[in-house]
Amino acid sequence: MSTSEEKSLTFAEATKVTPTGPSTYEANLPGDWSIGSGMSTIALSVMFRSLLETVISSDKAQKAKVHNHTSKEERSVILMLLPKRDPSLNLTSHNPIFLLHTFFQRFPPLSNVGSHTNTLTVPHGGYLTGLFLTVAKTHFSTTLSKQNQPHTIALHLTFLRKTEIGPALLTVTPLKLGRQTSVISITLSQSSISKTVCTLTQSNISSETGPSFSTKWSLKPAPLPVDLEKLGREGECENWVLEKESEMRYLGFRKATFKTEFAFPRGGQRELAWADEWVRLRSGEKWTNASVGYLADTW
Repeated sequence: MSTSEEKSLTFAEATKVTPTGPSTYEANLPGDWSIGSGMSTIALSVMFRSLLETVISSDKAQKAKVHNHTSKEERSVILMLLPKRDPSLNLTSHNPIFLLHTFFQRFPPLSNVGSHTNTLTVPHGGYLTGLFLTVAKTHFSTTLSKQNQPHTIALHLTFLRKTEIGPALLTVTPLKLGRQTSVISITLSQSSISKTVCTLTQSNISSETGPSFSTKWSLKPAPLPVDLEKLGREGECENWVLEKESEMRYLGFRKATFKTEFAFPRGGQRELAWADEWVRLRSGEKWTNASVGYLADTW
């Protein structure tokens, strides 16, 4: 199925898992929760070279090469990543620096993605985080339900290899089962190859006891006032404006990002050190513990 024909899935649909045993689950990683063009694109690598080994041609020649060998969509990504030539650099210096060496290569489209293919279209990292959270929740409500630990209170992901669009197997391994907390490991594999490993700590937040202190913590400066009803209905209110689809950059490359709508301060961000946003899923779904995993990697 091509990208244009692909059904747009909600987060709940995209993270649906099917138990295949006491500790194994099957999932299908969808193309519309991915990053990458899904078309012929480029490969980039950073090479350690000295300034005497000038691997980057002049801006004019480099851009000509871009236009000769890539599509319009690819050029927008490449030009965004091209290094800026600094005339103040001393090209006779022997001081080593990192230079971006761009290799142009044609890759297969999304419809041809399978095991061992070479493509930059991969499932979004935040989506994968949500998938692991979904598996943990399912596992602790079925196989490990006696632990009474439905809440993930910590997790760590290790991306061993590039994941791909398509079927995946998720295998749960208990590392420590305890009275208050338990630790499990979930391995995502494709074609019998381990791709991503997630270690999660589970507990029951509602049954926690112990001292609690009021820290009087608050956001400083406080967020601008918002009329969420008006913002959702009209796309703007006094202090906030929803970003228009036409204003979102590189949508063909960031499919998963398009699943979210962003509202920004009408006058722009007040500081360079942070960004204030109101966000909602375009599908209308409410945020859940699992989808917050996706949100944490979406900006």
